[in-house]
Amino acid sequence: MDLKHATCVRLIEELLQYQLIQESGVGVSSGGRKPKLYSINPRKAYLIGIELSNLYTTVLLMDLELNILEERKLKMGEVFIPEIVFEFIIQSIQQLLASNELQRNQLVGVGIGILTRIDDSTGRIKKREYSAFKEWSDIDIQGQLAEKLGLPVVVHSATNLAALVEYRKNYWNEEENLLFVANDLIIRSASMINGHMLYKNSEMTESFGHMTVDLQGEKCFCGMYGCLDTISSLPAIRTEIIKRVKWVILAH
Repeated sequence: MDLKHATCVRLIEELLQYQLIQESGVGVSSGGRKPKLYSINPRKAYLIGIELSNLYTTVLLMDLELNILEERKLKMGEVFIPEIVFEFIIQSIQQLLASNELQRNQLVGVGIGILTRIDDSTGRIKKREYSAFKEWSDIDIQGQLAEKLGLPVVVHSATNLAALVEYRKNYWNEEENLLFVANDLIIRSASMINGHMLYKNSEMTESFGHMTVDLQGEKCFCGMYGCLDTISSLPAIRTEIIKRVKWVILAH
C-alpha cells in the first residue's frame, strides 16, 4: 500500500494514541536517522476465533498477535443443531472472558471459519447433500451471531483463514508467497501470492484435492476417478491401512 509520509505519521500517531501499537526499538539506518520500529500491542484488545467443522466447534480467545490464550471445544457428533451450537459459542465466549478477567468491550470482533463451501457474498453455507452442514444452508450465521453477541462478525472459509494466520504469524516479513495444504476428511489448500490471497472463493479451496493423479484409481465423491482425495485424504489412508491389515491376517 503506497501512502504519503504525512499520512503514515498521522496513522501511527492515532494507533499510538489508542495504544494499539508500541515502540519496539530502532531499525538500520539507510544513510540518515535510524527509523523507529513499532509493533502491535498484543494485550490492548482481543479477538474471538471460531472454527465450525463436522467434528468439532472450537472457540478461541486470541490476542492481537493471534496467539491462542484459551479455547473451548464442542464435539459435534449428533449435536449439529444450529441453536445448540450458537448457545455453546455464546457461553464459551462468556467463560473465556471471565477466566481471563476481560470485559466484552475489549473484544474487537469475531471471526468464523467454516470447513465447507460457503456463499462468499453472504457468509451462508451452500447446501450439499453429502455435507454434514446441509441443514445449515438457510441459517444466517453471521447475522444471528452478530445480533446475539453485539460484536462485529466475519464468516469465511476456514482454510483461507488458516493460511492467512500462518502467513501473518510466521512468514509475512520474510516471504510474499505461501501454499497452505490441510489434510483431514478431504484435502484443501489456499495460496497467497505477493501477500494477497490468490482465491477468495471458498470452493477453490477443495480443488487441490480433486486433481487427477491416477486415471485407474478409485471413484471420488465428486464423480471423477483417481483424485488426490481418494489416495491421500485421512479416510483414504484409513481404508488402505485396514485393507493391508486384512491382507496380513489372511496371509497368516
